[in-house]
Amino acid sequence: MSEHFRAQPIVKAHSDHRFVGLELLHRSTLQYQDPQAMLDVDIRAVENAAILAREYGYQKRIHCNVEISSLVHTKWIDAMAGSMCPGVVVELVERNHLLNDDRVLHKVHLMVDAIRKFGGIIALDDVTGTPIEMDAIKTMRPEIIKVEREGRIDRLKAHTKSTLVVERIESLIQASQAKELGVDELQGYWCDVRAASEIPAALTPPGIAFFASQEALRRAA
Repeated sequence: MSEHFRAQPIVKAHSDHRFVGLELLHRSTLQYQDPQAMLDVDIRAVENAAILAREYGYQKRIHCNVEISSLVHTKWIDAMAGSMCPGVVVELVERNHLLNDDRVLHKVHLMVDAIRKFGGIIALDDVTGTPIEMDAIKTMRPEIIKVEREGRIDRLKAHTKSTLVVERIESLIQASQAKELGVDELQGYWCDVRAASEIPAALTPPGIAFFASQEALRRAA
């Protein structure tokens, strides 16, 4: 698993910043313009997410990304059905031009229902608050919504009860600001360092492990 993926922790926005899950991120540069290459990556991701979820005893969420083009492909569907288990979160890396196609959207809805029937959880990644996205949120009812810009939080909180995750948290100040906005969870470099000791060493980038050890020494001083 560690040959292909590293893991980024997700923590609670509350003061204890409790570690609640991991997102598997591919170590190599992804070829987004090559659907076959992305399909191969997405199949490997959902299979490895299920392995890790079982290793954690289903107590932590394990996130994996999937392109919509992969989500509706029979090979990904077969891989999902053969590996899905409780604790696995499938993050739809939405593409507006695809979600705007009624035929594709219908297939996505069918797959969302299938993932849930197999015990999985649905997340929408990189949400910016466009009308297409808001329609998708209304119809797909994702359990988790991830954003990179805190300015979208108020609008999302008014329209959904989904768990809201802010990404790209780089400092304690940003973590505190996100908490004040009422988000539920955080993800980013600051979380990487804080939760490094709770991630399998093989999935933790060496730089994160080093800075986490320095942080631990600073706190102990």
